[in-house]
Amino acid sequence: MLKRRAVSITLAALLICEFAGCSGCNSHAEDIDQATKMTDAWVKLIDQGNYSDAYDQTGDQFKKMVGKDAWVKQITPYRGALGPVNSRTLEKATYTDNIPGQPPSQYVIITYATSFKLKSDAHEEITTQKEGDGVWRSLGYYIRFTK
Repeated sequence: MLKRRAVSITLAALLICEFAGCSGCNSHAEDIDQATKMTDAWVKLIDQGNYSDAYDQTGDQFKKMVGKDAWVKQITPYRGALGPVNSRTLEKATYTDNIPGQPPSQYVIITYATSFKLKSDAHEEITTQKEGDGVWRSLGYYIRFTK
């Protein structure tokens, strides 16, 4: 099952690259796959209420924007008000090297369609960045609601 999912993600990444007209798509597909795997594990920490551990796995840019105590204080009531996750489906994962307000780098923006117990029409967006050590880390976490 995991192997089939990885193949699906890689194929989706290639299609995204093809439509976006980017070059070097093979390297982007690998980056998208790695960033998506990291993000899947990272959001599970948040689902479990392990906000402190999730913070520890964020990138340097994230940590410069918000401290650990502030992150935990902000996310605890926000995610608590949504209830547990009923389902989460990868909508898209897009590679870019340019995000407004951020330095040029390697980024993958991952969007999930997520159904929470108390809010079924959510979209989670996680921006990830490949840091100097080659590890993908979370840079931003946002939840939008369609209704």
